[in-house]
Amino acid sequence: MMEQKNDIQQKELQIGVTKKMLDVIMLMFLRKRSRHGYELMSKIQKTFGVHFRASTIYPTLAELQRNGLVVSQWDTEKIRPRKVYSLTDKGQEALTDAIDSFSIFYQKILDNQLTIEE
Repeated sequence: MMEQKNDIQQKELQIGVTKKMLDVIMLMFLRKRSRHGYELMSKIQKTFGVHFRASTIYPTLAELQRNGLVVSQWDTEKIRPRKVYSLTDKGQEALTDAIDSFSIFYQKILDNQLTIEE
């Protein structure tokens, strides 16, 4: 019973952290190549074990686009046209800054943990 409760709490924490970092996660997945929204949803679910609906993914992409971090264009080469998103130079800079910030934050957590254990 206690183990099941811990699993539920762990999953809720994982969902919460992933949702708060969704913009950075999307930028990371767009770093190597352009992707469409459904592909991003699938990649997030496969990587983090968290499923976000289109009602979460597409507004986040729209916000990233409004902020100049991604651009979109229609891919009409397939039977079903899809909007494909690409990282901009500004988006790459924002991603680099976020990764640097996370590294500093992570190191501070580790340092604090060591202090607490001593």
